[in-house]
Amino acid sequence: MGAAAIHYSLLTLGALFVAVPILLHLTMRRKPKQIVFPALRFVKQRRQTNQTQLRVRHWLLLLLRCLAILLFVLLLALANLTVPAAFLGNWLLLGVLSFGAIVALVMLAASLIDRSGRLLIGALAGLSILLLGSIAGVGAWTFAGGGAGRIGDKEAPVAAVLVVDTSPRMLYRRDNQTRLDKAREIAGWLLRRLPTDSQVIVSDARSGEPIETVNRTAAEAEIERLEPTAVSAPLVEKITKAIRYAQDAPFQQREVYLFTDLTVAGWNGAASAGLQQQLDTASDVLFYVIDVGVEQPLDFALGDLNLSQQTLTKNGALVIETEVSVLGASGARTIQLHVEDPAPELPRDVDGRRELPPSRLRAEELVELVDGASQRVRFPPLQLPEGVHFGQVRILGDDGLAVDDQRYFTVEARQAWPVLLASPPGVETRFFTEAITPFQFRETDRARFDLRAIEQNNLSNETLGEYAAVCLIDPLPLTPGQWEQLTDYVEQGGKLAIFLGRNATAESFNQPDAQRLLAGPLLPIPWREPSRKLLLAPKDYQHPALAPLRPVATTVPWGELPVFRHWVLVSLAPESSAILSFSNGKPAIVERTVGRGRVVTMTTPISDPLWRRGEPRPWNEIPTAENNWPYLVVINELMLSLVQSGAWPLNYYAGQSAVLTNEPDRDPETYTLFAPGEAPQAIKAYDGKVQIGYTETLGAYRLKGSLNGPISRGFSVNLRAAETNLQRLPPDALTSYLGADRYQLAKETGDIERRQSLAREDPQLYPYFLLALAVILALEQLMANRFYSSKSGTQVAA
Repeated sequence: MGAAAIHYSLLTLGALFVAVPILLHLTMRRKPKQIVFPALRFVKQRRQTNQTQLRVRHWLLLLLRCLAILLFVLLLALANLTVPAAFLGNWLLLGVLSFGAIVALVMLAASLIDRSGRLLIGALAGLSILLLGSIAGVGAWTFAGGGAGRIGDKEAPVAAVLVVDTSPRMLYRRDNQTRLDKAREIAGWLLRRLPTDSQVIVSDARSGEPIETVNRTAAEAEIERLEPTAVSAPLVEKITKAIRYAQDAPFQQREVYLFTDLTVAGWNGAASAGLQQQLDTASDVLFYVIDVGVEQPLDFALGDLNLSQQTLTKNGALVIETEVSVLGASGARTIQLHVEDPAPELPRDVDGRRELPPSRLRAEELVELVDGASQRVRFPPLQLPEGVHFGQVRILGDDGLAVDDQRYFTVEARQAWPVLLASPPGVETRFFTEAITPFQFRETDRARFDLRAIEQNNLSNETLGEYAAVCLIDPLPLTPGQWEQLTDYVEQGGKLAIFLGRNATAESFNQPDAQRLLAGPLLPIPWREPSRKLLLAPKDYQHPALAPLRPVATTVPWGELPVFRHWVLVSLAPESSAILSFSNGKPAIVERTVGRGRVVTMTTPISDPLWRRGEPRPWNEIPTAENNWPYLVVINELMLSLVQSGAWPLNYYAGQSAVLTNEPDRDPETYTLFAPGEAPQAIKAYDGKVQIGYTETLGAYRLKGSLNGPISRGFSVNLRAAETNLQRLPPDALTSYLGADRYQLAKETGDIERRQSLAREDPQLYPYFLLALAVILALEQLMANRFYSSKSGTQVAA
């Protein structure tokens, strides 16, 4: 069994080895070579090419038909779709780039499927990347402006800022309608045309912030409540704020409307305000200028009043001047001067009516005026009794603007200012006394000052607080007690004038007690100029002591007032300023503030008589020259400005804070204020002053108090004459201020409608969709006819 099994196993294995050469034979046998007939190979390749072309044509036709259907749907669904005009080109460019990108991507896909050449695939890939990158760039730039580049509905809410000029010029009346009434009318019409849910901000000419309303009804109510204001913020400032508010609004459509009369006065400072640059920056804000003015206004106007004095002594002469101008006509007008009689017990309100002191016509002038010109009017000198006087200057006759036909003023006539004059024995004081209190003025009770002369050594016996000013004429060295007495007087509000001369010594006047009042330390030796070449030489005429000489500055005979000697100030003390200098540049008259008072120092005397043989030579010929009228003017105005220094004016412009000095020994602590058109109110004096913080209403502000009897005080408030100038802007002025294409000018509602159709209504995308649909349908028909023509069908079958 074992041997038989081995035998059969070897037999089977041998049989298997017999199969090896058979397998090798079959494997190594040469296979027959397939050879394709060339004609059949060409037909096959042409067939594959035709199939690829057909697929591409089918894809292109499919793409065109899909785009046609998509655009047709957009036409139906987005009929009111708009886009901001500034970005219309961007959106059209995006559409063209998107269509090109789709075509390029389709062709790239077809090339990849058909395994076209690398050059073609690379070119299509590069073109696709370029187009997609361009789409991203243009899209980012379009949307960078926020809502400016977004598509929206033409009936979407609007952010509208309405700036209404409420300056006094808007009270000009034509056809029984003021310019402000016309602005209200157009603004109301405009508000009713705004889309629902629009945001409206209303701003007038006041300096405060504009009013943001919740709806159109509230905005219309605000427009109706607008009233003219005497205190107007610059129109440029209001425009700047309006543009900023419009830019911050959350709406896509932003509009600013300016209602104004387009007069020169309203656009002061516009040339340098940079409005054009601001509007260029706010490119998405539409700016409308609504002109409610009159092309040829008719207006007779009074200029600012010029009062010779606001505080004068009783029976003193008050001279009032003004200018009268006309615009739009020529003719004669009567100018009247009215002044109320003092009545301390008035005003008072009785049964809702205010009783005022009687007003009397004091003077009138007839002037002939030519269109566009002005004429100066000077009323005769007016003498007034003691008390506070309220008055008016008026133009008789009617014109379009009444607010500039009258001006108000307030003056106070009082007792002569008491002045103490102290000098050493032998010093001549008549040059000073006759200069400020001429004999004929003293005899007629018209002198401004009530002089009392004493010797210098009696100064300590005087109660200085009783005097409005103290004058030291060529003083000798004073004692420490006298310097202390004078310092206390000045620090409490007193006025001191020191005229240094030959009696002064540098050693004494440089002591600390004296330097608390003097304008500065003195050089030990006075300046000497033996020739007649040293003169008074004003650097300007701004100080009140020199202001009357300003009109004749070139003809003042300073050369006839030579100076031979004067003291030299080493340096000026703190809070000091030179009023008048010598021709050598050294100070001649210096003013210094000390505490609540003021000190004037003159470094050459006004007491030296004319030189006579055997007598000391004078230090100057200022008071004794034959033609010495400049000295008389300067010394009078110097003393007047000195006693009035620290006093507040009695006449103000609208918007200014009014302050009146209140002296406890002669003025009450509390008053009743009667402001024009307002109910009486109580006010109280603080720190020696009565202050009314804000004056907007024009007219006379009257204060009535009581201290040992009724006391009447007050002041007046006027408009600046420039505020009522109705001269129109030149035709090209707005363009230079705002830019040629950055505003729309309109006068009537019809003009606004036309301007809005051009500027406010953004272009609709509907016509562009319709044009694109027509182009795509035409391309689809053209390609379909070409692809499925009989010739093409033959080629495909082949």
